[in-house]
Amino acid sequence: MSIQARAVNPATSFRSGAAGRVQAMLFVIYPVASIPAGLAYIARWATGSEAAFFGVLAFDALVAMIVYRIALQSAAEAAERLKESMIAALSAGEGPIAKLGYLLSFISFGKLTGCPLAGPPVFSE
Repeated sequence: MSIQARAVNPATSFRSGAAGRVQAMLFVIYPVASIPAGLAYIARWATGSEAAFFGVLAFDALVAMIVYRIALQSAAEAAERLKESMIAALSAGEGPIAKLGYLLSFISFGKLTGCPLAGPPVFSE
């Protein structure tokens, strides 16, 4: 594992400690994620059989596919249920999505004229 230096903005260093939290989370996730492969190696060592090794790996892959499908389905349902509140939260700030919403409000109220293929749009008041 390599340790790399990161630039720190002194004005915001105490507000955002996300980098350290991510490293701590990865410190826990990597060993937990390696448990299925470790079990396969233990099965090969205990039985002396390559079939046991690949059987455990196949079982791990099957469990991973089931967990992935369940997680993907629940994430899609949550996104569908919360899409309006997510759009409202993203549009509230000064980001590109808020500016896009401002531009779309001009288009929907007829304040934007001109052909988008002919050149830049012209704003009329």
